Amino acid sequence: MTTFNSHPSPDSEAETGSDRSESPSTPPSASFSHGEQSHQEDLDWERAGRLLTRQIQKFQHLLARVLSGEEGEAVHDLRVCTRRLQQIVIVLAAGTHSTRGRGLQRELRQVRRAVGKWRNCDVVLQWVERQEMAGRSRDRRAACQLLRTALERRRRRQIRRARRKLLKPGLLTISDSAARILPAARAQRAAPTLRQRVRMALNQAYERWQAALANAVAQPSDKHFHALRIKTKGLRYHIELAGEFGLPAKAEIAWLRSFQDGLGRWHDRRELGLSIARTLAKPRLLLTQPRLAVGLLREVERNQRRRQEETARLLDQAQHSQGAAELRRWVGALSEPAPLSGQLEDLSQGAKLAPTA
Repeated sequence: MTTFNSHPSPDSEAETGSDRSESPSTPPSASFSHGEQSHQEDLDWERAGRLLTRQIQKFQHLLARVLSGEEGEAVHDLRVCTRRLQQIVIVLAAGTHSTRGRGLQRELRQVRRAVGKWRNCDVVLQWVERQEMAGRSRDRRAACQLLRTALERRRRRQIRRARRKLLKPGLLTISDSAARILPAARAQRAAPTLRQRVRMALNQAYERWQAALANAVAQPSDKHFHALRIKTKGLRYHIELAGEFGLPAKAEIAWLRSFQDGLGRWHDRRELGLSIARTLAKPRLLLTQPRLAVGLLREVERNQRRRQEETARLLDQAQHSQGAAELRRWVGALSEPAPLSGQLEDLSQGAKLAPTA
């Protein structure tokens, strides 16, 4: 396993140095001499090395768990890990002409897709378990059992398919490819500094999020809402990564996490509806168990109504909430050439936002 720093890797909370006080909009030349800039850049690359090493090690560990066991938690954690690793790769490649990172990003997406349907089965099964425990009526318990049987069968198929995909040679060498990214990126001396790359990548992530939001507002279809969910995750992880390099944004991250949770509930309801539809798409089942089928169809109707309500609420939250306004202000300040005195304090200690339901 390749590492990039001889020092032990501290917890992410502890990886905060004096550089965190740098204003998001203050050019480095305004705060540092040339020598101090060079030293700061070396520290930033060391930090990037520690972050990259940590995610590579986590990826290896989680991939082994997913290939050897059937834990739903490991599948979820692997997907999160690939997203965080991908954000680091995007930052390292920002402002350069390197094509090395694009192939790695594609492979990380393939890992997520390989286990995506497995994860969806786990999510719906959790809902079924909660409904079974509630046990409101015999018919409802029987309907849940019917759905559980179909989901468990589908889950076993998805696990087999996921493992076949994950065992492809290209995906098994992701860790080695990721380990070569950082020295290659650092070797491009004419490229932007690491902090400039962080800002460039963050601005691009916000632009993609805004475009996805505009599409969802213009046409709130499943396709556009799913795209908004993906871009929200990417933006949140970009901002969390930026915090490691002097751009703290606790309130903005809290709002994005709350918004992401709402989109996650919307997605879970979508998967529940699809799972019920697949289960009922069998003539024999409809003929032999019509009462259970009717009960499940009623659940689809209730679920669809709630999804429509959530869609309207989430779009309003993304456009008109205080959290959305704070996020726009924070990202906008990254591009301002001459920030007002004290702006950093406003950005890093912005209004504390309670998660929006």
